[in-house]
Amino acid sequence: MRERADAAHVAPRPVEPVRLADGRGIRLPPLRDGRVMLGAALLFTGVGGPALRNGLGWWAWGAIVIAGLLTAIVWLVRERRRVPWGAVPYSLRLWLILAALSLIWSHYRLETLLGLSLLVAAVVAAMPLATLLTRSQMLDALALMSRWLLGLSIVFELVVAWFIRHPIGPVWMDKSPDDLLKLEMWSRNVLFVDGKIQGVLGNSTMLGTAAAIALIAFGLQWWRDRHVRVWHGAWALLALTIVALTRSAGVIVALLATAVALVLALATRRTSTRRARGILTRVMLGAAGIVIAVIAFFAEPALELFGKDSTLTGRTGIWETVVGLAAQHPVVGWGWTGYWMPWTEPFDGLVVVNGVEQLHAHNAWLDVWLQLGFIGVLVFAMLVARVFMRAWLAATSRPRRSLTDPRPFKPETLLPLLVVVFLVVQSVSESHLLVEGWWVVFAMLAIGLSAREFRDPELR
Repeated sequence: MRERADAAHVAPRPVEPVRLADGRGIRLPPLRDGRVMLGAALLFTGVGGPALRNGLGWWAWGAIVIAGLLTAIVWLVRERRRVPWGAVPYSLRLWLILAALSLIWSHYRLETLLGLSLLVAAVVAAMPLATLLTRSQMLDALALMSRWLLGLSIVFELVVAWFIRHPIGPVWMDKSPDDLLKLEMWSRNVLFVDGKIQGVLGNSTMLGTAAAIALIAFGLQWWRDRHVRVWHGAWALLALTIVALTRSAGVIVALLATAVALVLALATRRTSTRRARGILTRVMLGAAGIVIAVIAFFAEPALELFGKDSTLTGRTGIWETVVGLAAQHPVVGWGWTGYWMPWTEPFDGLVVVNGVEQLHAHNAWLDVWLQLGFIGVLVFAMLVARVFMRAWLAATSRPRRSLTDPRPFKPETLLPLLVVVFLVVQSVSESHLLVEGWWVVFAMLAIGLSAREFRDPELR
């Protein structure tokens, strides 16, 4: 009886679409419930971290992060009877334990303690999102956070272009516009010049990543909510426009891979026999091999298409430096930090691009090798593989109340698969998966996919 009462308490109340007074059929999206708003706020605290630091300063950002963490803890404590604490997968626990153990051999213990604190805090923030939101609410929270982020970015760039009319730096950086280096600029004031905007995140790749995840969320909402498709479609068009404006090759490649994953998942849903699924699996592997071969033989023309050189915008030089450093401690690494701490060795002046110190390897797997060695790469690969497999099963397994009572697929079951594929593919060129907001999102999906309520669509 308690489980039924809890389920009734959690289920989002259906809200009738709002109609205009004259009775015409123009509809507006329903009002958000409190859980979706709270979830979106927690996600914005993580994903929008650079925006908060750029606009409010480091101390204000720290206060907001602490407030968000306390909010997540209070949420968990208040609803502790409903939280499936065992839903945290063993691969994620092992990853956290390994990062904690690196305190023993770390070459910068205080920095490792700081990085470990942020890593664990992100998982704590992800816990209520994964266990106390329904799948539909999780999708809505991610989409609402994305609307805030993209909307603020467009308004911000318009204000800079129309009123300020020159590049600006973060509020905590005491430099005149003429002294700002290109990589230090919060906005380069290029909306009406070359259009490669940076938004409130202050980085075109970060903004492109946010827009790509937003495109996934808006697309699934468009599929699910037929009565407000114009609303979701307009936001999806804005997200696609921002992806085009940022012109990030890594984001575009990851989106293409996500589109392939979507097609394969939908095709798998239509296959009912084990033999057909086996054939489809072999087709998938063959297609993956062809893609790898095309990339290997036609890398140069593809890079030219995206306006990149053979160094991948300097990434190959960064990777060579990181590989050389990681090779000094290849088994267990130098110790966990997440973002590189530029005030300590060996990160102080390790990689400087156009006068600006870099804070990650622009490759999540190299960062893991550098910080936790081959053991870390193995554990992280186990975590990623496990999350991917659970996401694939959630997206392709038909929901049933019984063996003879199948139910229709729901669009939101595709969310984990599409987001995980995007983040993992992009991890080859960026380290966003390991830190801040996208680590919160990844942990949220990892924990949510472990909960029985997520695996069994009839319970959510």
